[in-house]
This record gives sequence, structure tokens and C-alpha cells, in this order.
Amino acid sequence: MKFSPHDGYMGADAPEDRAPLQAEVDKAIKDIAEMPDPLVADTVRNRLLDLISSVNWYATEDREEVGRYAIRIWRAAGFNQESGLFPINDNKVLAYP
Repeated sequence: MKFSPHDGYMGADAPEDRAPLQAEVDKAIKDIAEMPDPLVADTVRNRLLDLISSVNWYATEDREEVGRYAIRIWRAAGFNQESGLFPINDNKVLAYP
């Protein structure tokens, strides 16, 4: 289950936040899966940026977890280059504190 405690992430800041956070990530996955092939990097990136901005009011740790999901989605979509979603390297975003 997304937003459950693991590694350095303690889980959703508030229990009631878990379902909407998961819904946002799942919606982004669905939207990208429904895009026509071949996937266009800029289109996928823009959808992931929308995902990231949709969780701005959640706790920092939850926003960071969404960022990690966004990069995993980017890679699962078949892109090997840096996502450009953050001003730092994707691998640093994926690393836990």
C-alpha cells in the first residue's frame, strides 16, 4: 500500500491523508498509461509536475514521497534520462534521508 511506513519514510503524516495521496498517484499512473504510444517525455513530465503540484499542501515528508513516486513512474514509463522534475539528480530524490 502506498504511503505506508517503509525505510526512512514514516508513512502518511495523518491517517486521513493516505487515501487522497494514493488517489493522486494512482490517477497519474492511469493517465500516463492511457497516453498513446510512443510516450512523449514532455507530456509525461508535465503530468508528473501536475501530480507534484497537486500535493503542495500535504506534509513535507508526504510531498517528498510523491516526488519519489513521480520519478519511479517516469522510469516505469521507459525514460532513462533525468526527469527534470526537481533541481537535483533523480537518484538523490529517490534516496531517503
